[in-house]
Amino acid sequence: MPILKTRLYKPFVNKDYIIRERLIVSLNDKIHQPLRIVVAGAGYGKSVTVGQWLNQSALKYCWISLERDCNDLLVFLSYLAEAVNAVVPGKLMLIKDMLFATNIPSQNVISEILINELESIDEEFNIVLDDYHFINNNQVHDLINNFLQYPSGNIKLTIISRFDPPLKLNKLITYDRLGELRMKDLKLTIDEIKELSEKMLVSPVD
Repeated sequence: MPILKTRLYKPFVNKDYIIRERLIVSLNDKIHQPLRIVVAGAGYGKSVTVGQWLNQSALKYCWISLERDCNDLLVFLSYLAEAVNAVVPGKLMLIKDMLFATNIPSQNVISEILINELESIDEEFNIVLDDYHFINNNQVHDLINNFLQYPSGNIKLTIISRFDPPLKLNKLITYDRLGELRMKDLKLTIDEIKELSEKMLVSPVD
């Protein structure tokens, strides 16, 4: 199954962007939780903010820019396996082998294989799923919910979306397993507006 490798790269952080330190601190404060969601409309700098955070984080991570084709569970798994294996070689090999099998296992079996293989990663590892709003296939949502039902101690998940992912978020909130950045957090403060204005004024004009 062909993989577009450029979808596994986080966005380039331009030197002219302001560093959202307060948001980076907030994401770091929630790193112990198995899931973080960054939710806001287009243009709020969600992906760039997460990219800045990753640049300052000691955590290993993989990044997947989702598209509508990832509503096919096998395509989603292909990108996930390729992304994880690129950072932690030799992992998710059973998932990769399964993609070429004549008979694909049931959803529950796939979940169990994935969770067990992720659990074999013996260091903290962050999986970032960008543009999750493209996903409307319940099979993919169920896969994520199954993973979050009994979260790994090492594997963290960060979801970037224009609206709340249809996951079992209430349960995660109840057990303090969810970190959130939302539109109100991503809005520029007065100080950030001033900093951005100053950067724009000193930037050379082409």
